[in-house]
Amino acid sequence: MAQSEITPFDWERILMDGHSAEFLLEVALRAVVIFVVVVISLRITGRRGIKQLSIFELVFILTLGSAGGDVIFNEDEPMIPVFVTFAVIVSIYFLIVYLTSRNEKIEKWMEGEPLCIIENGHFVLKYIEQENFSPEEVCMELRLRSVEHLGQVKSAVLETSGELSVFFYPDEDVRPGMPTLPWDREPLEETEADNFYACARCGETEKAALSEKFTCRRCEHPRCMKAKTGIRLD
Repeated sequence: MAQSEITPFDWERILMDGHSAEFLLEVALRAVVIFVVVVISLRITGRRGIKQLSIFELVFILTLGSAGGDVIFNEDEPMIPVFVTFAVIVSIYFLIVYLTSRNEKIEKWMEGEPLCIIENGHFVLKYIEQENFSPEEVCMELRLRSVEHLGQVKSAVLETSGELSVFFYPDEDVRPGMPTLPWDREPLEETEADNFYACARCGETEKAALSEKFTCRRCEHPRCMKAKTGIRLD
């Protein structure tokens, strides 16, 4: 239909665009067939469920969805080429799985590798910035694990699935640390003597000897937060 022939708010065009009611039955059949083929493809590749996907797995599933999308409602799209496309995609999946299982360099390139983003109660900035994380995002993940401050955390590993594995200090080893709760994260520029403060950027915690302007001894950031203390409560 030419642009000049389009009538705005033409509900017949918007809803059916000249297709017959019988075509809706064909669309329903195509949708069922593609749904079954996608499920079979995922079962063949061994996907039991989807919680956190690696980049490779996400690309695989998105490609399946893209390959099967148009054929559902386009009457001029034959289904056999789509089945061939699915077979090729699944074959590529198995080829990459085979290669990654036998070559560590390919595995690291495809899947990435775990990164320690918290160590001894402070952020490892190199890895946080490399993965485009912000301290606020990490604190949100820690709050979901009932972490009140970074002094409770011995280390945290960002897995290749995108999940965060957290390892805690024993209660007797917990130290003051950067708070994770939003209402405790007010940035400050000055310290008061004999209080603990955590750098607002890296989380490095130290006791202020004097009331003075704050400068982090680790990353030289000019802002801090009042450090929290206390053991973790499950």
